[in-house]
Parts: sequence; C-alpha cells; structure tokens
Amino acid sequence: MGCGVDNHNQDCLCDVRHLRVQVDRDAVSAMWQGKRIAEILGTDFTDDSDVIEWFATIVDVHDKWVEAQGEFCEAWEVLPPLCISDGRTLQQWAQIRRSVNYALKTFPVTSVIQVLNKLCIDIELFMTAFTTNKFTQKMTYEWWQAFEQDMLAEKPCYAEIGRKHGLSRQVVTNFRGVLKPIKDRLHGHVGFQRV
Repeated sequence: MGCGVDNHNQDCLCDVRHLRVQVDRDAVSAMWQGKRIAEILGTDFTDDSDVIEWFATIVDVHDKWVEAQGEFCEAWEVLPPLCISDGRTLQQWAQIRRSVNYALKTFPVTSVIQVLNKLCIDIELFMTAFTTNKFTQKMTYEWWQAFEQDMLAEKPCYAEIGRKHGLSRQVVTNFRGVLKPIKDRLHGHVGFQRV
C-alpha cells in the first residue's frame, strides 16, 4: 500500500491523481433522500469534499434506515409516542414489536418499561403483541419487573424462569431475544444460554 516512496508513510497517497468529481444535478434529486440530505448539509456540489461528504451521509443514513426497518429517531428525548396504524390486529402487533425492539437496540435503556412509557404502550398490549395473544394471565408492571429482573440476571436458568412465571418455553425464548440488547449493556456480550 502507500505511494511506493521508501521514506514516505505507509498511508501516503502522494502519487494519486485527483480527478474532478462530476455530479449530475438530476442524480441529486433522483437518489434516495439525496436532495433532502443536500439541503440539510448545505452541500456545495462544486466542492469535491462536500460531494464526498454528501455521498457518505447518504450511505450512512440509508444503512441506519434499513437497520431500523424504516423507523429512525436520532435521540431518546425526541422519540415520539407510537401511533398504532389502523389495520389488521396482526399488523398492529408487528408495528408494536418493531417499535419496541428498535428502541431497545438503539437507546441505552435498562428496562422495557422505560420504552413502553416513552412509546405510550400499555403493558397488556405489549404482552399481547409480543406473544401474539398467547399470554392469558393478567399483566401488571410488577409482574413484568420481576420477570425482567430474572431474565437479566448474569446467568439465568430460562427453564426455571418459565416455570416460576408460568410461561412456555417459546415465550421465554422470544423474550430472551427481546431483552438481549439490555443484557448486553448490563453484562457485555455473553451469548445465549440454553433454555
């Protein structure tokens, strides 16, 4: 790598010829969010470094958008309450699951209840959505806190947690995945233990 001159740094690129970057104005409008990102950045398309920054920003924002499955919020403070769309019940439940999972993965929360309060989602609706109506017990915040505390222990026994809280193996397995971002923040990445 480098330019090939013996006394130059390994990262030196002094022999690289700079070619002027040409941007078709129509490409700015035609590219995914290209025009909007150019407006936000105040991109000067006559300046090569501005054009490169613009391209990099488009790639970064697109990657975040895809990762969040179309939902994106930059800061916890501005995360809006969830507006559940009209439609089929299963679609509403999927929307709740996506929104809660997104917030758990994106923001440094320590409890699902923080997310539910921020999104204005009732605990019973949350359980119904995440278990696709397979959880028939009366849900309380106290019950969830006890369950979550057991699940977030450093080395939990998931079978024991299932018996203690009256949950099936599948429900415990599903919530193990939901709570993984919090567990990783609390204990570092420890992988999954067997159920």
